[in-house]
Amino acid sequence: MELLLLRAQLREAERTSIDRFLSSLSMEVRGKVELFPYRGLDELVQLCIRVEQQLKRKPSPKNSTSYSYTKKDQAPSVLGVPPSKPKDDKGKNI
Repeated sequence: MELLLLRAQLREAERTSIDRFLSSLSMEVRGKVELFPYRGLDELVQLCIRVEQQLKRKPSPKNSTSYSYTKKDQAPSVLGVPPSKPKDDKGKNI
């Protein structure tokens, strides 16, 4: 961005460049970036890069699978041992 400003022979205050840069970010990145302090455009760019990398590593809530169990479903096993089935008073599985 700075290189393009130089080529176009434009000079603007750093705060104006920061505002322009922030307005071009996605709402998700902007929301996270605004929580952290930065002292200039260079630090802001580096912060945005780290936030984007973090967002790429985390699966989005839209894509994550949720599991729900009904009464007839078995609960997942714990430590590789399947859950025991209820037994009647004669010791037979119900």
